[in-house]
Amino acid sequence: MSVQQFARLIAVFSSLLAALAAFGQVTASAPYTVSTFAAGVSGVYFQPDSIALLNSDIFIGYGNGAAKDGSDGNSSTIVEYKMNGDVVKTYSLVGHNDGLRRESTHQAVVGFAK
Repeated sequence: MSVQQFARLIAVFSSLLAALAAFGQVTASAPYTVSTFAAGVSGVYFQPDSIALLNSDIFIGYGNGAAKDGSDGNSSTIVEYKMNGDVVKTYSLVGHNDGLRRESTHQAVVGFAK
């Protein structure tokens, strides 16, 4: 694993820790800190679940309350972020987001839904 990949991995874990910190469940030992990388938008995309990294962008899959088996016909949202937390693009995925995977051969992120 390269230093750059390791730094990105730390950034992803930091965003997860920040989400947990919002619920008072995470603290960091010095010299580390916990902060929010990005937040969902209430009623638009919420319930973060899966995270994938492609090049310098982070993709987060939001469940949006869709039924776990996809039976309600609701959609999940995948949001592509820059490393500074700015939204690049949002994608709608019919059904419950059931994971994201980096597909390095085609330089793409694949979303799975039930």
